[in-house]
Amino acid sequence: LEKSLENESSSSLEGFCKEAAEDASADQLFDLVSAFHHVLNITITPILEATKTWMLSQQRSDMTLQEVVSSVSDVAGIVKGNCAKNSVALLCAIGDLESCVVPLEKLHNSSVNGVLSLVSALLLDTELQHDQKLSGIESLEGLLGLPKLTKSVFILSPTSKALLLYLDITEGGVNRLTLTTHRTSILSTCRSLLSHAGYLPPASLQDTAFVICPYFRTPYGLKRSEGFSVEEGEGLGPRKEMFHLLKLGFEEKWKSSGEVKVYGDDKGREITVDGGGGVTTGNKLVFDAGSPSEFSRTVTRSSNSTCYLDAPLPVAYDGTCLLQLPSQPMMSYRKENEKVWPNAALSQSKGNEENFVMLGVLLGLTVVNQCQMDFDLPPLFFKLLSEEGPVTMSDLKTFDPEMYETLVKVRASWPASQIAEVLTALDVTPKDPSSKLDCYAQYESHLLSNVSSAISWHLFSIRTGFFSVLPRSKLRSLGVTSSDLCLITCGTSGGSSSSQDFDFREYFQVVTDTDLSSSPLNALLWSVISSLTPAEKRKLLKFITASSNLPLPGSEFLTVELPFLPQTVSDHRKMLSMVPQSHTCDNILELPNYYQAAVAVRESEGRSLSGVEVEVKKVLLEKIRVAIDNAEGYGLDAVDEGGAGAGEGLG
Repeated sequence: LEKSLENESSSSLEGFCKEAAEDASADQLFDLVSAFHHVLNITITPILEATKTWMLSQQRSDMTLQEVVSSVSDVAGIVKGNCAKNSVALLCAIGDLESCVVPLEKLHNSSVNGVLSLVSALLLDTELQHDQKLSGIESLEGLLGLPKLTKSVFILSPTSKALLLYLDITEGGVNRLTLTTHRTSILSTCRSLLSHAGYLPPASLQDTAFVICPYFRTPYGLKRSEGFSVEEGEGLGPRKEMFHLLKLGFEEKWKSSGEVKVYGDDKGREITVDGGGGVTTGNKLVFDAGSPSEFSRTVTRSSNSTCYLDAPLPVAYDGTCLLQLPSQPMMSYRKENEKVWPNAALSQSKGNEENFVMLGVLLGLTVVNQCQMDFDLPPLFFKLLSEEGPVTMSDLKTFDPEMYETLVKVRASWPASQIAEVLTALDVTPKDPSSKLDCYAQYESHLLSNVSSAISWHLFSIRTGFFSVLPRSKLRSLGVTSSDLCLITCGTSGGSSSSQDFDFREYFQVVTDTDLSSSPLNALLWSVISSLTPAEKRKLLKFITASSNLPLPGSEFLTVELPFLPQTVSDHRKMLSMVPQSHTCDNILELPNYYQAAVAVRESEGRSLSGVEVEVKKVLLEKIRVAIDNAEGYGLDAVDEGGAGAGEGLG
């Protein structure tokens, strides 16, 4: 096979492959795909390993793709001949077959996608010129002996397609929109921003590639944005939080109705509302809205100016709070499949239509903003969004298992007369009441079409917004499927579930400074992180990146630094009591050098170094847990002169 791939022309091989595929069994076709992958992997893997080794050896994030390609080619050489190029062409030829029985994900090549994952953060770097990135991709294709990646989409994973999509969309540059907002009102302020900028409703604008730069308002901030005091954080960390808060806003079952002044102590559930304030049973009161100490209570009973809450106040309160009224969410939870879905109970109005247009715009903006909206949406949503075809029984099996089982039962055991009776009750006239086959086909068609027709105006609005920032032509040219869109826009499967375990090093390009790389602390750190529970890993992920959602694999750097420079034994003792800090804007974890400190203290006391690693692991685990359990807001380290506070740091 290798000899044929090396010597034959790609056109003759593609013709042979298509002819052979017509007569091949499914097992034979799978074997053929595996053989092509094997040849491609043994060709590309040495380059993949050399790239990984060289990049890790640099311990920096300011390299360019051209620099990587040049250095790796010096070390490992370039892939010569036609073997890799023809393997890719044949895998794509199989994917292009009209009756291909091989699932498209089986055509994704691990080695090629592995290389793209390694260099993805370099291609997403906003400081590099677009032509530099394209030149880097071209050099990478030459290094790997591949055809143009944009013409080889069948071998690309959703992550790789998202990378090329980003490059395509940002060809004309990336604009910035500044969003200065309270967290509690982020949905309405974001809508106002997009409307003012001309994106709601979407107009024929050329500048559809833009990032939203959020600044969270606080009365205590030293930084100012658009005339308001704001928190210190800026950049990717706050932007991730913004997308998460917007997602929560679309699922919110409450709407704000102004502020009211209340008085209450911490001894009971009774409070007084100044002037009554229009507060009634079932309303929600949000205290200290927008601050780290925010909490809420639901009104269980009201009488004139006196209200009774569902739980006592944690502290005595005398001030204003946010009044919220029950409201229909835009995206509602479906028990049938434990996913969210556009709320079919919402009435069609201009305001609701614009909200769903905004949802579409934001989903489309996830590519350029390098964030995800962590909706737990079923695959069917993206199929309908992409208009890939009508709802089928296969879709229904996962979307509504109970309805699916009902249809299976009807098909198996109901007589024609019973099905016809149900059709009549649904205002559907049976074509042939005596034919079970016809009656069942009508019944199935009616139920399946209702799945999409119930949210037809919602989908139209979402599509309007989505395709205004992610044009269909660009998605089509890169072979982006509905399942690709699910991963690209909403993140890794499993969302931010605390039960889903993961390894940081599989999702981030981890960079450690020189001191840490040469210290036993490095191995101890990853040993401790590996021992954390999945829920604790999610907390650590949020502590470092401002989001508990995993990025697309390889698309972000995570830097671990040892910035503290103790001079005396006293400084080393203090270091053992410090907790880690983070800069979420750049995914930086600042770690006290506990190992160096423990050794210095022991040596000053004349104690043996035996067991020092056990001690350091214990300190690491304790301090990491303190940090992830107590970090709120941005800029806490900026007000801690001693530098020992846990906090998400400056951007």
